[in-house]
Amino acid sequence: MCVRGRFTLVKVVASVLVIAASLGIAARAETAGVEQVPRRVLILFPFDQRLPSVNIVGEAVTKQLRQSSSPKIGVFSDYLDLSRFEGETYRNQIAAFLAQKYRTTQLDVVVALGPPALDFIRDFREQIGPGAKIVFGLVSNPAPNSSSDIVGIRSEFDLGKTLKLAQLLQPDARRIVVVNGVSDFDKTWETKARELLAPLAGRYETTYLSGMTVDDMLKTVSDLNEDAIILLLTVYRDTTGRSFVPVEVAQQIVEAAGAPSYSPYDSAIGLGAVGGYTETFEAVGASLGKLALDVLAGKPDALEDRLNETLSYRVDARQLKRWNLVGSNLPPGTIVLYDEKTVWEEYGYFIAAAAAVIVLQSVLLGALYIQGARRRRTEAALKESELQSETQRREIAHMSRVLILGELTGAIAHELNQPLTAILANAEAALMLLDRKAPDIEEAIAALSDIVENDNRASKVIQRLRGLLKKDEGRWELIDVNDVVRSTQALVHSELVNRAISTKVELADEISPVSGDPIQLQQVTLNLVMNAMDAVASVDPARREIIVSTRVAANGSVEVAVSDNGSGIPPSDQSRLFQPFFTTKAHGLGLGLSICSKILSSHGGKLSLVSKEEGGALASFSLPPAAVLAAAQ
Repeated sequence: MCVRGRFTLVKVVASVLVIAASLGIAARAETAGVEQVPRRVLILFPFDQRLPSVNIVGEAVTKQLRQSSSPKIGVFSDYLDLSRFEGETYRNQIAAFLAQKYRTTQLDVVVALGPPALDFIRDFREQIGPGAKIVFGLVSNPAPNSSSDIVGIRSEFDLGKTLKLAQLLQPDARRIVVVNGVSDFDKTWETKARELLAPLAGRYETTYLSGMTVDDMLKTVSDLNEDAIILLLTVYRDTTGRSFVPVEVAQQIVEAAGAPSYSPYDSAIGLGAVGGYTETFEAVGASLGKLALDVLAGKPDALEDRLNETLSYRVDARQLKRWNLVGSNLPPGTIVLYDEKTVWEEYGYFIAAAAAVIVLQSVLLGALYIQGARRRRTEAALKESELQSETQRREIAHMSRVLILGELTGAIAHELNQPLTAILANAEAALMLLDRKAPDIEEAIAALSDIVENDNRASKVIQRLRGLLKKDEGRWELIDVNDVVRSTQALVHSELVNRAISTKVELADEISPVSGDPIQLQQVTLNLVMNAMDAVASVDPARREIIVSTRVAANGSVEVAVSDNGSGIPPSDQSRLFQPFFTTKAHGLGLGLSICSKILSSHGGKLSLVSKEEGGALASFSLPPAAVLAAAQ
């Protein structure tokens, strides 16, 4: 093929690819445009915004709708206020208002909460949301659908099962008092109650409080005794015409009542009602929101009524105790809420952990005392020999570590007491937070997390001490020298504070690992830091300073340096520093530097201790990188 022909073919292929890409982009843009068409949902609340239970459902519906990523959903809300304003004239007026309000807004779904809202939108859908589908909730027995686009989550406000719970818990009761108001919705409940209780007229004396004011209701229930059962229904309005929020009336009733109260509404449990056969409003709202999304998506099975699956017997354990009701009489599967556990049941793990830390602290201090006694008994024998064998060197190294830890006993106790004090304080705070009428769960969890953190902190202190106290078995591994310095610094932190010594830790980055025994190398570092602490004892407290640093030397070795601003080293003592049993301390054994020198020698390293020109001393040791040591061996 000639060059010109090949060039023409290339142009044709390129053109085809450009056209295909353009078509793909256009298709995606068109699809994206379809997906971004906003959908609109109106939530109709039957009453005013003061009703907590319906508001909880509405918030859960809104949350579900707004969690949908595609398509975008616009959520609107309106309160019909049908408990305070009744009659056809008002309904027509509010319908005309909503029709005008949404005149230019195409509603796709109307979510009706409760029977009044469902009846309202059924009557006025063509004016407010022509073509919109209806999704209802908080309705137990909806009227038969005349349209296939009305669907919902049926709630089962089963007063019969709520009464059954009361009968099981109060088998000797002889009286039933029904608390309800006189609004249209209240009267619906009273009708259900009369139908339920009529066959029980020979067994119970039944009283309906609907003909009373709320004040008279409170007086009546306060005169009851424990042979009565109170059924809490709704009070939206009393005989004076005053409007109420039912849950607020329910709370007043249970606080004043001389007999146990029961309700088919979840909102009354926790305010003082014993319990009932109820559902949670959060679960109703979540299910309702998911159903609305299914309807918007056009799923085939969406237009079928569903029964809320969270219905169950629920009781308040505190009220069972208050009224001396027998828990064994509860129906199977009853959910017991607010079951207050004992301190041991709630915090047994943390109490046991704190106790274990205290016991371990006591054992540790006892072990330090015993080891100190062993050191004194063996001191004479140690001075009779140079202890050149490896086994003897390990034994004396171990005794030297014990001696150092003996000097740190007070600081160690302080390191352990700090987390123990924090554990106790946080446990008390958590108990207080959980003992409130409205427990602050988030703050209680934070307090319990602090307990775990301080428990771990104490455990780490004990682990560090355990490592230093146990006898050296020559365990070699790759070691980050910076970690050794950090661990040592944590061990002596409290002692540094007690002695008013300022300390700086300057660690180099990207240090090569060394090979050795981590316990032995920590012993060397700890010994040098303790010597520096003793050296600055004669310095004014405001000027006491120790600097611990790491670096990589020019030959690649890793160096650790401990610098102090004490009195330095007398020239006459310089040549004797590493001789066994030579010491400048009043109570020193004279083996620390000698042992450190031998430890470093076995690691291929070297120990140095010199006076600084500006005053003080500089103790340092160097170690070859792990790779270099392995090659030499």
